[in-house]
Amino acid sequence: MLASALIRSSAVATESEHPHLRRRSTTASVRGEAPYASHALYTQPGVLDDSIPVERETGIEAGLEWGAKADATVVYVDRGPRAA
Repeated sequence: MLASALIRSSAVATESEHPHLRRRSTTASVRGEAPYASHALYTQPGVLDDSIPVERETGIEAGLEWGAKADATVVYVDRGPRAA
């Protein structure tokens, strides 16, 4: 059985970040994990709008809820720190 793995990144999940998330998901899959990157899913056009505070908060809460049930959280910092 695959271990569920919540993918986290220090970079904001803009469209330009998606190729990196795809590679990370591939890496996790090869390691026997079932990866999930909420910051990539919820920031896609037509899902939630990160510039609208209530939608951003909804996405964050949904990711944290899923993460609480994941077997592991995998954090990638290779793209550098995100400004606060």
